[in-house]
Parts: sequence; structure tokens; C-alpha cells
Amino acid sequence: MSKQIRNIKTRSKQKVMYQHVFTATKYFLLLSIVVLVSSSTGEALELTLKSSVTVNDAVICVRDILSQEALAFAGDHQTDTLLNTVICKAPQPGKDRELSRAFIVMKLKNKNIDLRDLQLGGAHAVSVDRSYTILSQKQIADAIEKYLAEHYSVDFKKHTLHFENFRKDLLAPSGTLDVRVEETAQGYRNNRCCFRLFVYHDGILYQKNMVSIKVLEKKMVVVAAHQIGARKTIEREDVVLKELDVNSADLYFTSLDTVVGKSTRVIRQAGDPITKQCIQERPLINKGDIITALFQKGNMSITLKVKALENGMRGDDIAVYSQSTKRHFSGKVLSNEYLEVLL
Repeated sequence: MSKQIRNIKTRSKQKVMYQHVFTATKYFLLLSIVVLVSSSTGEALELTLKSSVTVNDAVICVRDILSQEALAFAGDHQTDTLLNTVICKAPQPGKDRELSRAFIVMKLKNKNIDLRDLQLGGAHAVSVDRSYTILSQKQIADAIEKYLAEHYSVDFKKHTLHFENFRKDLLAPSGTLDVRVEETAQGYRNNRCCFRLFVYHDGILYQKNMVSIKVLEKKMVVVAAHQIGARKTIEREDVVLKELDVNSADLYFTSLDTVVGKSTRVIRQAGDPITKQCIQERPLINKGDIITALFQKGNMSITLKVKALENGMRGDDIAVYSQSTKRHFSGKVLSNEYLEVLL
């Protein structure tokens, strides 16, 4: 009997001991879970901002502005979602913008990103540049010249294309650019034309522009060899031939002999073309010449020696001065010796 009682007591003690071990194990497991959870949630993800970056896309993502060390956290779905979060639009190609740390934090909050698990370090502001491809004026001109040569047989060995409203290169996102042109309804007239310019980026229409052009003729024309004053008689050493792009060949001289001996109406600087509007025949009367003034009234006429106060061509009215009468008056040039004064 006493042996049975001892066995029962022994089993009771073992049972209590097992209960204690189970309780201790349970509490240890709970404590381990709490430690693991606290360590996973309490330690913030550190993100280091770069001071400057260059982007290719039309938007700026978190991934674009972080250092390589920060990107090492990528891999799990939650972190990748954060890295691919769009902050804002990228600047235009060739432009830049600055993102302050406060601006980045505000944008992340607007995207419902829990910032308690994040720690932003590194630069206080990120300067973001947009990469670009240049579409030069020459590329555009080549496309228009090809069109005019095919549709209007314009020979650009003898002509030059000039832009009237488009004087700069185009900047587009990095990629493959293609240019297509289409003339407007007015067509090509009087060496002028308007084109619709279509710029394709990687096969997708990126930009449309209106371009006005004029086609100038290459011509050897007479230009001033040096400065020539107004109302000066042109001498052979005053002019040379030079190739210029001209609107209309009818306005220019192609032979030096045609301008030598004529008089300039206005000042011509070195290299300025001598056009038909800026010269005149050599004056019949030059300033300072002593000429005869004919005073006409009916059948009566009186002559008087006078001094010319300015140059004059046939038919011009010029001012003169009479030394004998001490008077100024004007008259019409008849020849290199006579001036008519109507009374």
C-alpha cells in the first residue's frame, strides 16, 4: 500500500514538473516572437539620397534618387513597391529641377507610404537632370530640302534654305528621332513655303511644329570692298565680287563695270551688296559747282551764276546760293551746267 502511495506521489511530481516546463517553454516562445517582431518593425529602413541624378523617363521615382547602397534593400515586394513609387514629373529634356528632402517626404505621404519605417539620409536636396537627344536644324533642313527637291526640283547646289521662324535645335528625350514634313495648302510659291513638322520619338509622335522657310539663290554679286560713303562716286577699287544668298537676282549686280562711275545713295559697309536701290547715276551737278540759273517768266529769261549747295541728278530740285544777290533759292537740274528757276 505504501508503495502505491509513493508511486502516485512520484507521478504527481512529474506531472507538475512537466506543466512547469511546458509553461516556461510557452513563455519563451512568446518572448522570442515579440523580440523578432519588435526587431523587424522597430529598425527603420535607411534610404540615402544622391545630391544629383540624371533620369531618362518622364517621371522621377524613388529608385532614381537613391544611392546604390540604398538600392541593395530591393528584393521583397514591399521594398520594390516603395522604390518604384513616382515622386513627380521629370523636367523637360535638357532642363533640371531640384527636389528638397521635405518635398520628397510630402510626396511619399501623399502616396500613403508609412514613413515610420523609413529614414531618409544623404543629401538635403536632389538636383535632377533630364537626358536628351538633339534634333539639329540641319536634320530638319535636310528633310525639307529632300522634299523640295523631290516635289519641286529645287537644286540645292545652287540654292540655300533659310528658316524664317525656326532658329534653334530641338531637344527630345533620349532615343531614336525621326522627322517628317508636310507642306501646307499654300504650297511652294515665290521661293517660300510653310511646313508642318512632325517629330517622332522611338516611333511615337512626340512634337508638332510649324516651320516657315525661304529658298535663296547662290549668286556672285557686287559688294563693297570697304566702307563707301553716301553720294560718293564708286571707283573700281571700291567693289569686289562675292557669292551671296540672294532673294532676287534682279536686285543685284553681277558685273563690276555696271556700278563703277555711279553714285551711292546711302552708306555701304564692307561686304554689303551693291543693289539697284542703293545707287544712282552719277550726279550732273555736284555740291560746290558753279552753274547758271535760268529764271523763266513767260517769254522773259534771266541768267545768274550760282553755287550748288547739294548734288543733283537731271530733274532733281536742289538748293543754290547767289553770291551777287546774297539769296538762297532752289531750282530743277536741266544739265551739268544749267538750273531752271520758275518765277
